[in-house]
Amino acid sequence: MQNRPTQKFSGGWHMRVSLARALFMEPTLLMLDEPTNHLDLNTVIWLNNYLQGWRKTLLIVSHDQGFLDDAPPVLGLHGVTFGYEGQKPLFKNLDFGIDMDSRICIVSPNGVGESTLLLLLTGKLTPTHGEMRKNHRLKIGFFNQQYAERLHMEETPTEYLQRSFNLPYQDARKCLGCFGLESHAHTIQICKLSGGQKARVVFAELACREPDVLILDEPTNNLDIESISALGEAINEYKGAVIAVSHDARLITETNCQLWVVEEQSVSQIDGDFQDYKREVLEALGKVMVNRPRE
Repeated sequence: MQNRPTQKFSGGWHMRVSLARALFMEPTLLMLDEPTNHLDLNTVIWLNNYLQGWRKTLLIVSHDQGFLDDAPPVLGLHGVTFGYEGQKPLFKNLDFGIDMDSRICIVSPNGVGESTLLLLLTGKLTPTHGEMRKNHRLKIGFFNQQYAERLHMEETPTEYLQRSFNLPYQDARKCLGCFGLESHAHTIQICKLSGGQKARVVFAELACREPDVLILDEPTNNLDIESISALGEAINEYKGAVIAVSHDARLITETNCQLWVVEEQSVSQIDGDFQDYKREVLEALGKVMVNRPRE
């Protein structure tokens, strides 16, 4: 077939030849106009997978929504090095991206830079070298404990959501209830709420903003068991990408996230699930994981 004149090829093979020529050049800017047209499913799957590893600028025009959702990473760090002034770098040459289907939980010892990594992804910190790239239409929802303290403390949770999103009274209360805020707390000034209750108000606010990506830094702090379960259910029902730092075993297992670890100035994916990670941690400590017998 490689010796056949290209004018005798089908539309699908014409597209394959055009793609091969473009990819072979390894351009700094790759522009693809309806790249899935005339391609069979196997080739679309291959192309999708190939583009997941593309580390340069990618511009795609396509009406194939599934391909767009899967192929180009919507948010990533590329060649990123970062360290606080006067300290050794926390990260060197970070290079990764996430797409709309990503479900990632970062599990690492305290103090290795997990929160800093999230701040780099949100653009709240600027890399020393490299860059953060994101789709220009991407809406990021970010949660940390400091964010909860910036709520309008003189308002009630219901008033806060009504004013922020022009919601009817009952819709605001329904949204608060979805995140486990007790009914009586809906009409109490935010300044009089506990830390856990304030966190639930922030989760409700994030839901109302309808972000494409949720970035959560220790979201279970101050939450009771019921609220952690409600948060896990909300994450599972959420349609966008999620990247979280958490040390809560229940949230990690209930959301079935990929596990990433920050170590040696980089980030890597852990092979296996949370049980495998527990076993790896205990082995590093010279311990053996005890499997509790099932009743």
